[in-house]
Amino acid sequence: MGEEGLESVTVEGSRKLEGSSPNKITAHELKANTKASNYKISYAEGTLTVTERTNKYAIEVVASSATYTYDGTAKNVSG
Repeated sequence: MGEEGLESVTVEGSRKLEGSSPNKITAHELKANTKASNYKISYAEGTLTVTERTNKYAIEVVASSATYTYDGTAKNVSG
């Protein structure tokens, strides 16, 4: 038996610079072996907060079809 639970969550809202902005879950997908009737899933709006760091870090995101070093600009990868 595999694990049950969330496979993915779609969130609306983003930030590139420090500050706060509203965000909310707009959709979700359950793992294939999850019985939806066993769960009551509800969404609540939240706040996404980005704070300035004294120590900077390089962030690298690796996807199956591309690799980017995060530079503050939007990136889109599929596959």
